[in-house]
Parts: sequence; C-alpha cells; structure tokens
Amino acid sequence: MNKLSLILVSAALGASVALNGQIITQWDFNRDADSNLPDANNPAPSIGNGTASALTVTGLAFFSGNANGGSSDPNTSAPTGAFGNNGWQLPAGWPDQGVGSGTAGARFDVSTSGFSAASFDELVITFDLRLSNASSRWYQLDYTVDGGNNWILGTPTRLGEAANAGDTWFNQNSLTLSNAAVFDNSDFGFRIVSVFSAEAFTEASSGTEFIANSAYEVARNTTSTYGGGTWRFDMVTVTAIPEPRVYAAIAGLAMLGLALWRRRRA
Repeated sequence: MNKLSLILVSAALGASVALNGQIITQWDFNRDADSNLPDANNPAPSIGNGTASALTVTGLAFFSGNANGGSSDPNTSAPTGAFGNNGWQLPAGWPDQGVGSGTAGARFDVSTSGFSAASFDELVITFDLRLSNASSRWYQLDYTVDGGNNWILGTPTRLGEAANAGDTWFNQNSLTLSNAAVFDNSDFGFRIVSVFSAEAFTEASSGTEFIANSAYEVARNTTSTYGGGTWRFDMVTVTAIPEPRVYAAIAGLAMLGLALWRRRRA
C-alpha cells in the first residue's frame, strides 16, 4: 500500500472512530475467549475495565439475550449459558410495593482515566433492559464522580407506552453526560435503579389507584400485579465522544487525503 493510500485509509478509520466515539467499557455478559462465563455476582466487562454489582438484588444469573425480541448484542447464537447471547438477570430481592424507590438495581463503576475533557466532549451510557411481567417499568440512571459518596440523580424514565410492556427487551436506553467531571476520573460510576412511577396510575389487575411517586407501576399492567419481578441487562456500554475540534481535525485529514488522491490522478 502506497503512502497516499495509507493517508486515505487512516483518514477513513479516524473519521469512523470520531463519528461513533470510543468505547471505554462494555459488558455483553457472554463467555470470554477461554469459554468461561463471567462471575454472575461481579461480571467482568468484555471490553475495557470496570466492576458491575447488584444493589439489594440477589440470585444473580445469566439467561437468554435473544428471547422476547432480543437485545442489541450482535451475537444472536444460542444456547443460553453456553456460547451464545447472554443477559445478566437480577431476579430477587426487589423492594415491596410502595417502599425503597431508587435503592435496587445494578451499579457499574468505570474509570475514565486517560479520557480528558480537552479531547472528549460527551460521555454516553447505553444499555439494554428486559422487563418481566411483574417488574417495575420505571428506571432511573444516576451517576457519581466521587466513587459513590454522592450521586447525581437522573430523571425517572418509563419503558414502553403500551400496558403490555412485560417480557420485552427495551434496547439502547441512553444518557449523555457533558459534565467535565466525568472525564479522566477513576471514581466515575453509574447505577440503574427501579423507581416509583412519576405519574399516577391504576393497577389493572387489582383496580388499585396510586398517586404519582408512591408505587411501582408493573410492566404488564393488564393482568400482572407488582411482585418485584426480574430485570435483565445486556450491552451496558460507556462511550467517549470526541470534542468538536477533533472532528474538524479528522475531517481536515480526510479532505487532504482526497485532494492528494485527485492530484495524483490528474
């Protein structure tokens, strides 16, 4: 490959990285290169470094990432628990109805050291989440910049518009952070927790009416009653998005490569 070709290829690759960002850490919950499943109580990431742990929830295990529409994991092979697409299941220990909002779910700690605010403009957190019929359909994503001593609380978010939202994957849920403190920080982390419904609702199975911020809205609010249920995570990803001037520099390199290529062909 000649020098000009290398310039063009480098520019194209650089532009691709800039447009898509750079993955810092990702959990796909599948087997590693040695065919070992992660530790369900503290699953290791598939890309980068970090720790994942459950908040109050117990009985952690791995189940299918393909079922009920499937997660966004590109590995769609089966069987569950072997070499295929696995999700991280949080099945027990959820709070009872009307108590413990924002206390149960999953926590992920990810060092962003080496990713400075001078080079990166945004930090994007994405994740797939499957709801069981009897689980809460509302989550909240909080983050910390001091190792969990203090949490910056997110906005309660409802998954699914229809009443029948249970046994369903909701993929690529996201939060974009532009707070400079999240960069180059070994104490960065976030948690995804079950929270009370921010809207008043009626539980169809019992006819009970709940005011806003007082109870968990069940995922399948037609025939199911809240019982904690299960959440299942997949493709939990932290991505750094370059600062705009980095885009400009890469675009300039691509333009230079194109100009040289045209000149050579003239």
